[in-house]
Amino acid sequence: MSNLSFLPRDRVPGAVWADDRWSAVALPSDWGARVLDAVGAQVGPVFVDPGLMWHVWIVPPEAVATWPDASAAGVVLRQKGDGLLAPPRNGCHNGLRWLRDPLRRLTDPVILRRAIELVIGPLEKAVELGPVAVCRFCGVPTRRAYPVDAFYSQTGPGLQMYACAQCYRTALGGGQTRHLHAVRERPA
Repeated sequence: MSNLSFLPRDRVPGAVWADDRWSAVALPSDWGARVLDAVGAQVGPVFVDPGLMWHVWIVPPEAVATWPDASAAGVVLRQKGDGLLAPPRNGCHNGLRWLRDPLRRLTDPVILRRAIELVIGPLEKAVELGPVAVCRFCGVPTRRAYPVDAFYSQTGPGLQMYACAQCYRTALGGGQTRHLHAVRERPA
Protein backbone atom coordinates (compact mmCIF):
# COMPACT_ATOMS: atom_id res chain seq x y z
CA MET A 1 0.00 0.00 0.00
CA SER A 2 1.14 3.52 -0.68
CA ASN A 3 1.46 6.25 1.92
CA LEU A 4 -0.71 9.01 0.48
CA SER A 5 -1.09 10.94 3.72
CA PHE A 6 -0.33 14.12 1.77
CA LEU A 7 -3.76 13.99 0.09
CA PRO A 8 -6.55 16.32 1.22
CA ARG A 9 -8.70 14.66 3.90
CA ASP A 10 -11.80 16.81 3.68
CA ARG A 11 -14.33 16.56 0.89
CA VAL A 12 -12.68 19.41 -1.02
CA PRO A 13 -9.60 19.31 -3.26
CA GLY A 14 -6.32 20.75 -2.09
CA ALA A 15 -2.93 21.78 -3.38
CA VAL A 16 -0.22 19.16 -2.84
CA TRP A 17 3.49 19.24 -3.64
CA ALA A 18 5.56 16.32 -4.84
CA ASP A 19 8.09 15.27 -2.22
CA ASP A 20 10.15 12.27 -1.10
CA ARG A 21 7.02 10.06 -1.16
CA TRP A 22 5.70 10.58 -4.71
CA SER A 23 5.93 12.14 -8.18
CA ALA A 24 3.22 12.41 -10.82
CA VAL A 25 2.69 12.12 -14.56
CA ALA A 26 -0.10 14.22 -16.11
CA LEU A 27 -1.43 13.49 -19.59
CA PRO A 28 -4.10 15.24 -21.67
CA SER A 29 -7.41 13.53 -20.87
CA ASP A 30 -8.36 12.95 -24.51
CA TRP A 31 -5.59 10.40 -24.99
CA GLY A 32 -4.79 9.83 -21.29
CA ALA A 33 -7.93 7.71 -21.11
CA ARG A 34 -6.38 5.39 -23.72
CA VAL A 35 -3.25 5.10 -21.60
CA LEU A 36 -5.41 4.18 -18.61
CA ASP A 37 -6.96 1.40 -20.69
CA ALA A 38 -3.51 0.21 -21.83
CA VAL A 39 -2.18 0.03 -18.26
CA GLY A 40 -5.23 -1.98 -17.23
CA ALA A 41 -5.36 -3.59 -13.81
CA GLN A 42 -1.70 -2.79 -13.11
CA VAL A 43 -2.48 0.88 -12.55
CA GLY A 44 -2.05 2.55 -9.18
CA PRO A 45 -3.67 5.80 -8.04
CA VAL A 46 -4.88 7.96 -10.93
CA PHE A 47 -7.26 10.90 -10.93
CA VAL A 48 -8.92 13.08 -13.52
CA ASP A 49 -8.91 16.89 -13.45
CA PRO A 50 -11.64 18.03 -15.87
CA GLY A 51 -10.74 21.69 -15.43
CA LEU A 52 -7.23 21.21 -16.76
CA MET A 53 -8.34 18.21 -18.85
CA TRP A 54 -5.68 15.92 -17.36
CA HIS A 55 -5.38 12.34 -16.20
CA VAL A 56 -2.78 12.24 -13.40
CA TRP A 57 -0.89 9.12 -12.25
CA ILE A 58 0.85 9.01 -8.87
CA VAL A 59 4.24 7.28 -9.23
CA PRO A 60 7.17 6.63 -6.87
CA PRO A 61 9.43 9.61 -6.11
CA GLU A 62 12.14 10.32 -8.67
CA ALA A 63 10.68 7.57 -10.90
CA VAL A 64 10.37 9.89 -13.87
CA ALA A 65 13.60 11.85 -13.29
CA THR A 66 15.28 10.08 -16.20
CA TRP A 67 12.34 10.39 -18.61
CA PRO A 68 12.98 12.66 -21.61
CA ASP A 69 11.11 15.94 -22.00
CA ALA A 70 7.89 14.95 -23.77
CA SER A 71 5.98 18.17 -23.06
CA ALA A 72 5.61 18.70 -26.82
CA ALA A 73 3.22 15.72 -26.78
CA GLY A 74 1.46 16.95 -23.64
CA VAL A 75 3.28 14.81 -21.06
CA VAL A 76 3.80 16.82 -17.86
CA LEU A 77 6.09 15.42 -15.17
CA ARG A 78 5.53 16.58 -11.58
CA GLN A 79 8.63 16.03 -9.49
CA LYS A 80 9.85 17.10 -6.05
CA GLY A 81 8.63 20.61 -5.28
CA ASP A 82 6.05 20.72 -8.11
CA GLY A 83 2.45 21.25 -7.10
CA LEU A 84 -0.91 20.14 -8.37
CA LEU A 85 -4.52 20.15 -7.26
CA ALA A 86 -5.61 16.75 -5.96
CA PRO A 87 -9.04 15.39 -5.07
CA PRO A 88 -9.68 14.39 -1.49
CA ARG A 89 -9.04 10.76 -0.55
CA ASN A 90 -12.72 10.09 0.07
CA GLY A 91 -14.64 12.00 -2.56
CA CYS A 92 -14.79 14.20 -5.59
CA HIS A 93 -15.40 17.89 -6.24
CA ASN A 94 -16.67 19.42 -9.49
CA GLY A 95 -15.50 16.39 -11.46
CA LEU A 96 -12.03 16.25 -9.87
CA ARG A 97 -12.05 12.61 -8.76
CA TRP A 98 -10.10 9.41 -8.39
CA LEU A 99 -10.44 6.93 -11.24
CA ARG A 100 -8.39 4.33 -9.38
CA ASP A 101 -8.24 4.00 -5.60
CA PRO A 102 -5.69 6.38 -4.07
CA LEU A 103 -4.76 3.77 -1.45
CA ARG A 104 -3.42 1.32 -4.04
CA ARG A 105 0.28 0.80 -4.72
CA LEU A 106 1.83 3.61 -6.73
CA THR A 107 1.82 3.08 -10.48
CA ASP A 108 4.91 1.31 -11.80
CA PRO A 109 6.61 3.96 -14.00
CA VAL A 110 7.98 1.33 -16.39
CA ILE A 111 4.49 0.00 -17.11
CA LEU A 112 3.09 3.55 -17.38
CA ARG A 113 5.80 4.61 -19.83
CA ARG A 114 5.23 1.50 -21.95
CA ALA A 115 1.51 2.33 -22.10
CA ILE A 116 2.17 5.98 -22.99
CA GLU A 117 4.53 4.94 -25.78
CA LEU A 118 2.00 2.41 -27.03
CA VAL A 119 -0.49 5.27 -27.47
CA ILE A 120 1.73 8.14 -28.73
CA GLY A 121 5.08 6.62 -29.69
CA PRO A 122 8.57 6.97 -28.19
CA LEU A 123 8.94 9.73 -25.61
CA GLU A 124 12.46 10.43 -26.91
CA LYS A 125 10.93 11.61 -30.20
CA ALA A 126 8.11 13.71 -28.66
CA VAL A 127 9.76 17.04 -29.47
CA GLU A 128 10.55 15.94 -33.02
CA LEU A 129 7.08 14.46 -33.65
CA GLY A 130 5.08 17.26 -31.99
CA PRO A 131 1.66 17.45 -30.36
CA VAL A 132 -0.88 14.65 -30.23
CA ALA A 133 -4.58 15.17 -30.94
CA VAL A 134 -7.44 12.70 -30.80
CA CYS A 135 -9.78 12.35 -33.76
CA ARG A 136 -13.28 13.48 -32.90
CA PHE A 137 -14.79 10.84 -35.19
CA CYS A 138 -12.77 7.63 -34.69
CA GLY A 139 -11.06 8.40 -31.36
CA VAL A 140 -7.56 7.54 -32.59
CA PRO A 141 -4.60 9.62 -31.33
CA THR A 142 -2.80 11.26 -34.24
CA ARG A 143 -0.13 13.82 -35.01
CA ARG A 144 -1.61 14.61 -38.41
CA ALA A 145 -4.77 16.34 -37.24
CA TYR A 146 -7.08 18.87 -38.83
CA PRO A 147 -9.14 21.27 -36.70
CA VAL A 148 -12.87 20.71 -37.26
CA ASP A 149 -14.63 22.36 -34.32
CA ALA A 150 -14.02 24.54 -31.27
CA PHE A 151 -15.84 25.26 -28.07
CA TYR A 152 -15.03 28.46 -26.21
CA SER A 153 -15.46 29.04 -22.51
CA GLN A 154 -15.41 32.17 -20.41
CA THR A 155 -14.33 30.19 -17.36
CA GLY A 156 -11.95 27.56 -18.72
CA PRO A 157 -9.54 26.70 -21.48
CA GLY A 158 -12.15 25.82 -24.11
CA LEU A 159 -11.75 22.84 -26.38
CA GLN A 160 -10.46 22.36 -29.91
CA MET A 161 -11.72 19.27 -31.78
CA TYR A 162 -9.68 17.53 -34.48
CA ALA A 163 -10.06 14.90 -37.17
CA CYS A 164 -7.39 12.46 -38.31
CA ALA A 165 -6.39 12.59 -41.96
CA GLN A 166 -8.61 9.67 -42.98
CA CYS A 167 -11.74 10.92 -41.19
CA TYR A 168 -11.11 14.43 -42.48
CA ARG A 169 -11.05 13.13 -46.07
CA THR A 170 -14.00 10.77 -45.74
CA ALA A 171 -16.31 12.41 -43.20
CA LEU A 172 -15.65 16.00 -44.10
CA GLY A 173 -14.95 15.76 -47.81
CA GLY A 174 -11.39 17.04 -47.58
CA GLY A 175 -12.22 20.45 -46.23
CA GLN A 176 -15.34 21.21 -48.24
CA THR A 177 -18.00 23.09 -46.36
CA ARG A 178 -20.72 21.05 -44.79
CA HIS A 179 -24.19 21.91 -43.61
CA LEU A 180 -24.67 22.61 -39.94
CA HIS A 181 -28.18 21.11 -40.02
CA ALA A 182 -29.58 18.36 -42.17
CA VAL A 183 -31.92 19.80 -44.77
CA ARG A 184 -34.45 17.57 -46.49
CA GLU A 185 -35.17 18.14 -50.11
CA ARG A 186 -38.71 19.20 -50.92
CA PRO A 187 -40.70 17.04 -53.29
CA ALA A 188 -40.76 18.39 -56.85
